[in-house]
Amino acid sequence: MGFTAEVPRFGRPSANVVLVPNVFPANLAQALAQRADRDTTMGVGARAMEVVTRIDGIAAPDETAARLPRVALEGFDGSRYLREARVENGAVVITRKLVIPETNVPASDYEAFAQFARAVTDAEMAEIPVRPVP
Repeated sequence: MGFTAEVPRFGRPSANVVLVPNVFPANLAQALAQRADRDTTMGVGARAMEVVTRIDGIAAPDETAARLPRVALEGFDGSRYLREARVENGAVVITRKLVIPETNVPASDYEAFAQFARAVTDAEMAEIPVRPVP
């Protein structure tokens, strides 16, 4: 299943840039890693998403893409996250992929799983600063 939306002037002005919000953030830390540790096994439902964001009509797309370095994370039981940004036909294209299989996380593995969830949340920028074309 996929959806495509074109939203003109999506973002909020701030000084000389526009801050484009991160669409569909994973928020894994809030959902799966609020506790410092666990005494019991934690059941985790499967999650999978791929979000591709294309930002057109900006000045210096190479600078924007450079501020979004590639992030590849691997976690417990095959969990993985990837974020990549590239310039394509004058636009910045950001691809984010997340896969978490349905799994049970034993208490002994919770800390590593929580670190993965927090790292994914940290990799998901709240807003992407871009300079609009004058």
